Amino acid sequence: MASIIKISDVHSVNNILRHCAREVVESSNVDIDTERTDKNYSLVGREAAREAYRAFKERLSNIHCYNRANTVKMCGWIVTAPADLAPERYQEFFKVTNDFLTQRYGADNVIQSTVHMDEATPHLHFNFVPTVKCDNFEGFSEKLCCKEVISKAELRNFHPDLQNYLNKNGLADAHVHTGITKAQGGNRTVKEMKAERSHEVTREWGNTKNWGKDREHEYQVSHK
Repeated sequence: MASIIKISDVHSVNNILRHCAREVVESSNVDIDTERTDKNYSLVGREAAREAYRAFKERLSNIHCYNRANTVKMCGWIVTAPADLAPERYQEFFKVTNDFLTQRYGADNVIQSTVHMDEATPHLHFNFVPTVKCDNFEGFSEKLCCKEVISKAELRNFHPDLQNYLNKNGLADAHVHTGITKAQGGNRTVKEMKAERSHEVTREWGNTKNWGKDREHEYQVSHK
């Protein structure tokens, strides 16, 4: 299962990048095992949050951005390793998933792609700037537009498309679109899954009041 967050305040963006890079000294996420943090790794070569933030600012400078406080400036997918996937397949799963996301949202828009191995369930944080092409809008050929990039259709198609990509790249055993397995508690209602995943997202990110000034942040859940 995967979930997505949307961030509109640049200060909050920096805090999210620092969280993903494990540079937050007192994280409210109690599930982090600091003895395993050295097993975390980046898939884009930017280990430090300051490098990711620099890439974020540079990307914004090259696209049209509406001067609105609630304009979403960065999105972040959290993709967890399937419960029934063998641990020795995790590295391949995250690499292929990163490739899928990079192709889907554009290499130029990727800000940070980090795998967290220091929690109970390994997962990938893929943070990117949501852009679309535009026809020379105020001198720019691209603009911020989260509404078009993360549409209802995108949320609906995300898991099936990811599963197809995994299947074509030797990871048919990575089940991200087959429903809830018995190992995960059997069949549950959409309401139950949403409540559970909402709890997981809150636990991962901690108290959102600590993100900074952002009052327009939000997250959405994309279900299997």
